[in-house]
Amino acid sequence: FKTILIGCGNLGKAIASHMAFEDRGFELVGIFDKNSENMKDLRIKGISISPIEDLEIYCKEVEPIVAVLCIPTDAAPGIVERLVALGITNFWNFTHYDINSAYPHTNVQNVHLNDSLMTLSYQITNDGGLE
Repeated sequence: FKTILIGCGNLGKAIASHMAFEDRGFELVGIFDKNSENMKDLRIKGISISPIEDLEIYCKEVEPIVAVLCIPTDAAPGIVERLVALGITNFWNFTHYDINSAYPHTNVQNVHLNDSLMTLSYQITNDGGLE
């Protein structure tokens, strides 16, 4: 599945650099950020960071079907609206924006890192892991 990543901050860089997309049937084909000018010499897995302004042109040419969102929650509604208009309806969502409420026909996997950490804390506290 052709996949793009939106947001190349610390989390986005880590995901783009270290996730084995190919082993799971995903092909990372593009990375976008609003501050791409500050990253003009950066390449991750051979992919340059493109300005978010080029999103529409790029997606019409390459036709990705999956987007990984590593952006602030307040930026997500506008980006998701653009992506859905481009035909992208599959999301790996690291924001707290509820994509399915706004776009019920989308496939979304939400990842909430704080929730995972809280779950671990709960398990340690309640399962006797404090020994």
